[in-house]
Amino acid sequence: MAMKRCEVFGIGSAYGADQVGWLVLERVQQVVGGGVGIHRLQTPLDLLSYASTDQIDAGAEWILIDACIGEEEGRIHRWRWPQVSEMRIGLRNVSSHGVGLLEVLRMGQELGLLPGEVWMYGIEVGVELAVAGQEMLLDWTPSDVLRESIHRCCAQISNRSV
Repeated sequence: MAMKRCEVFGIGSAYGADQVGWLVLERVQQVVGGGVGIHRLQTPLDLLSYASTDQIDAGAEWILIDACIGEEEGRIHRWRWPQVSEMRIGLRNVSSHGVGLLEVLRMGQELGLLPGEVWMYGIEVGVELAVAGQEMLLDWTPSDVLRESIHRCCAQISNRSV
């Protein structure tokens, strides 16, 4: 089977549970290797910088990965843009990055910068982490549940790209 070209974007930082998007990205790079474009973003807004340059394959499917706050630590969500809505996701602008991913996708669509297929993966890091402020610790280590979700999310993405 021919490999479908993917551009995979992990959104996050070096702090606490915000690392989840980057951890999935690192795992995808290990598993898939050179079959996908790998991009580490610090904010969703960085996506528009990539989209407006020739650094990525314009005809590729985009896959975006980020941590999200939710009731069930480790739960993986998958949404397709533009079919997704805030109501369906059940999220408000809860981004720790200032401008949320949905707002950036709306801007990208208005500017004609998005490809035909954009998929978003969100891994719930649990409300307790956010309430306790632990999501921003430098010495944070993912729980066993989150580690397993990182591997499962990577497997889902890897299967899409082959």
